[in-house]
Amino acid sequence: MRKIMTKEKIALLLSAVVFMMPWILVCVRWMLPIGLFGLILLVLLLRNTDYGVEQLRGSFRVPYVVLGLLVNGWIARDFFDAFVSAFLTSHLLNRIFALIPFLHISPKIASAALCVVFALLSLPFTCNLIRLFFADLTPTFSRAIKQFFSSQGMRRFWKSAAKSACILLIGITLGLGLLTAVFQIPTERIDRNVRSSAAVLAREDVYPTVSSNRKLDNFTDSVMLLNAADDTEASALKKAVMVYRGTTTAQNGQSSYDSLVDHYIGGEAFAEKKTYARYWHGYLVFLKPLLLVMDYSAIRILNGAVQGLLTLIVIVSLLRKRLYCPAVSFLLMYAAISPILLLKSLQFSSCYYLLMLGCLVILWLPERSENDKKYLYAFLCIGIATAYFDFLTYPVATFGIPAAVYICLKRASGEKHKLWELCHTFAFWGVGYAGMWGSKWLLGTMLYGKEIMSDALQTISFRTSNFNEGEVLYWNNCVIQTFKKFFSTPMSLILFVVLVLWIVRYVMKCRRDPRLLKRDIRLVPEYLFIALLPFAWFAVMLNHSTVHLQLSSKEYITSVFAVLCMFGELQKRQNAKSPKEKNDTGPQSM
Repeated sequence: MRKIMTKEKIALLLSAVVFMMPWILVCVRWMLPIGLFGLILLVLLLRNTDYGVEQLRGSFRVPYVVLGLLVNGWIARDFFDAFVSAFLTSHLLNRIFALIPFLHISPKIASAALCVVFALLSLPFTCNLIRLFFADLTPTFSRAIKQFFSSQGMRRFWKSAAKSACILLIGITLGLGLLTAVFQIPTERIDRNVRSSAAVLAREDVYPTVSSNRKLDNFTDSVMLLNAADDTEASALKKAVMVYRGTTTAQNGQSSYDSLVDHYIGGEAFAEKKTYARYWHGYLVFLKPLLLVMDYSAIRILNGAVQGLLTLIVIVSLLRKRLYCPAVSFLLMYAAISPILLLKSLQFSSCYYLLMLGCLVILWLPERSENDKKYLYAFLCIGIATAYFDFLTYPVATFGIPAAVYICLKRASGEKHKLWELCHTFAFWGVGYAGMWGSKWLLGTMLYGKEIMSDALQTISFRTSNFNEGEVLYWNNCVIQTFKKFFSTPMSLILFVVLVLWIVRYVMKCRRDPRLLKRDIRLVPEYLFIALLPFAWFAVMLNHSTVHLQLSSKEYITSVFAVLCMFGELQKRQNAKSPKEKNDTGPQSM
């Protein structure tokens, strides 16, 4: 591109900026299109092509204009729904129009007009974008697809798909078999220990605060205890699939905590049995045998001891691999999420165990490039285990933290790691997670009826919506609320301040020596991808993330760990001489 911007380039750039503004603001539900259009935007602006009058004229053909109007109309509609019609924006527009007495236009009409103006101003960029896609990018995609579907590519694809399917099938069989086995255990002794556990929970209340605005989730732990103590007369296989629990009439089955306390402390009989079949409830594989020999308070002590031991093993394993910054980052992440919370709440422990075991698996696999396939299947197994054990708490962390360790391990061994390889591992984790979870619905539906699949799909539709009890939910509000929730403790707040100061210090260094940024920018994309995963999760699971702030806010441990690892690697490079320093301190004489 020429150094001097022509008028056409300036107009195209301004049109691109206007085009991206609604996308950025409307990222409540459309994270994937934002990424796709942002990528094409970079391709468009960084291409070695001069955009002049001829190129712009070529973009204003009738098909391009029609498609551009449709795309911009779609953007404008969502921009109006998600941002312009929001309460704060409407209130601001009302105040503005109240100051202009001679302008008799309703704010609603003015808001719609604003969206239309956005759509029209960005039309030149959209038309050029569509022209670029059909003229240049479509042939490139066609060649890539042809190469992918070549004989060698297809053999690799089907071989990998067959292995993944076998691993998933083994996971389903093993998971169902283990649950069926533990449901064979008699419940008399379990019932006695659950009665003792109910007394512990009754003294604490439903959501007791343990430290610095961190609350336990005794509500969900009550569900887990009721599931473990259920004595429904049914086959072990049916109980493993349907997962029954008792509820009392006093709370009409709405509060599992009250049902637990009313039954075991108040002596009230269970009125009915409810099922919870859309989750695997893999935690019962450990919880039911433990309840044979100890109650809830003893399980908490054991839980804390095992967590502390595994945390130490992970840190020592990182140090043995000379991954000093990830070791410190892991320890800070553990402190930020609050060890006392993980110790006392079974609900919050599952994902922490999974991310620790995932890190150990990544660290203990052979460090050879030909074993990269083993890393992919390792992430597939982590996804399967997450769907099996987790109660939809902070599942993204079970991928993000082991993935950051994987990147650090590759970089430390001198191998390059590209963003597309990280996306590949994320795809394997996603296949394992979605495949294992969906298999439970399919299995339950085939064995015992259609209500499991319909209930799961209905729940997914509700949890991914942007509504809750008649209230419109917004992604930016969810981010703000979860951010405040996570960074509300002294440790997490100190960690946040340190990160901000670190960023400021790095920016100041880059201002003094711009070549540092050019050298380090290649390290950022992979860590940035991991750090942004919680925000994408909030966009997809908007309802669930907003309603269950106590759960979703813990996804930020993924961002914290990734950013700490990234800046640790940047700092390691900065400790060496910068390009400018090397030139200044070179040999002065031969």
